[in-house]
Amino acid sequence: MLKIFKGFWLILVGVLFISCSGDIKKETDIKAQNIQFELDGVNGIKVNSAFDSAKLEKYTEDFDGCFLAKEVNSDNGISYEVSDGLITTIRTSKQGVLSPYGVAIGDHMDQIYKKHPSNLKPEVEDNENGVAGENIFVYFWSDQNQELGLKYTVDSDIVTSISIGTLMDCI
Repeated sequence: MLKIFKGFWLILVGVLFISCSGDIKKETDIKAQNIQFELDGVNGIKVNSAFDSAKLEKYTEDFDGCFLAKEVNSDNGISYEVSDGLITTIRTSKQGVLSPYGVAIGDHMDQIYKKHPSNLKPEVEDNENGVAGENIFVYFWSDQNQELGLKYTVDSDIVTSISIGTLMDCI
C-alpha cells in the first residue's frame, strides 16, 4: 500500500511540475516581448509622419479624414490614430509595452513619478468619463504649446494606457 501511495505521489508531483514549467515559460515569453515607445514614435513609426500602407493597415472606418490603424501583420496592441493622412497619436493598453521612461501598463501610479526626470512636471486632469480623482490623465508635454506629449491613463492608481503624440482624439 505504501509503494502505491509513493508511486501515486511521484506521478502527481511530476504532473504538477510539467504544468508549472509551461506557465513559467509563458511568463518569460511575455517579458521578452516588451516594446518601448520613444518620445516621438514606436517601432520606427513616428508621430506626424505620413500614413504608409506598407507599414500600417486601417481597422476602422474613415470618419472625416480620421481612422485607426495597426501595424501590418502584427497583434502588438499598438493603435495609430491617423488624421488627414498623418499619424497624430500612438497608443496602447496592452501589457508588455513601456513608455519612453520605462513605465509599463499595469504599473502603480507612483512609478510614473519615480521613472520620469524630476524636472518634468506633469499635468494631472480628471477623466471626464470616470470618477474624479480615481480615473485620471497624467500628461507630460514635449513642447510649451502643449501640442505634443505623453499621456498616461490611470484608473484606481494603475496605469491602463499610454499615448504619445498630439493626444487630441479625432475618433
